[in-house]
Amino acid sequence: MKAALVCLFCAFYLLPLFAESGENLFREKCSQCHALPDKEALNDKQWKAVLKTMQKRMQEAKKPMLTENELQKIYCFLINGNCS
Repeated sequence: MKAALVCLFCAFYLLPLFAESGENLFREKCSQCHALPDKEALNDKQWKAVLKTMQKRMQEAKKPMLTENELQKIYCFLINGNCS
């Protein structure tokens, strides 16, 4: 019972602390297919459209698509510069 409580504590409170940042996801995921763009090059609305297009391209290329959480973190990084 005690071990189960420790596992639950780790899963809900500690693991999110080690989740990947938007910047790390951007560098890791986006660079698999192309050079990384300058995040200052586009505005919020444009980045949202680009991310939607990239998801379609990943699907067409039969590559694993980003989760909604990963997309949100990357988008947040692109428009704010830091989202953790």
